[in-house]
Amino acid sequence: MHRSIRPVLGLLAAVTLLAGLAAPSYADHVVVDDARGDLVKVVEGEVHTTPAPGARWGDLLLSTIRHTRDRIIVDLAFADLRPAGKRLQIWVDMKEPGGRFALLGITATPGDRAGTTRLMWARGGDIPCRVQHAINYADDDVHASLPTRCLGHPHALRFRVLSEQSRRSPTLAWIDNGLTTRQIWSRVWTAPVPAG
Repeated sequence: MHRSIRPVLGLLAAVTLLAGLAAPSYADHVVVDDARGDLVKVVEGEVHTTPAPGARWGDLLLSTIRHTRDRIIVDLAFADLRPAGKRLQIWVDMKEPGGRFALLGITATPGDRAGTTRLMWARGGDIPCRVQHAINYADDDVHASLPTRCLGHPHALRFRVLSEQSRRSPTLAWIDNGLTTRQIWSRVWTAPVPAG
């Protein structure tokens, strides 16, 4: 894992999660609109954030997540996904209500704009499973999907979405919480999405 995400993941794990729901769930999917221009800027290792309302690259606008019996499918729409900067990272957290917690990470860098994925348990340990993904810079969207068997065929899942992008320095990041416009560390989960 790239060293700059460790403080973010550590802090997110330490924060008490809100009990409120970010969006209503449907039979097998959830759709969440996110405000335009709600990125914040953060220096690696710091908790304090600064609003960055003029920033667009990496600004999440819409998250559509499907949970079928066979696959988990994530479609994310952004204000701007130009292939620029040092790094783009997207984190999709998946949690069984009262159960296990997994993270899907997608990372794109100047040497690999197509990006790579990593699927792991929140407490550590990679999950050996093939994740399909595509970053479409022309259409400003990201698609990813994985078999539900990778997570043990959960009956329902709750989700969180976070984007992190670094421009000139990997120690300075612009972050967008895809589910809320509140303080970035106060991350809410979606309602449980049952397998359809």
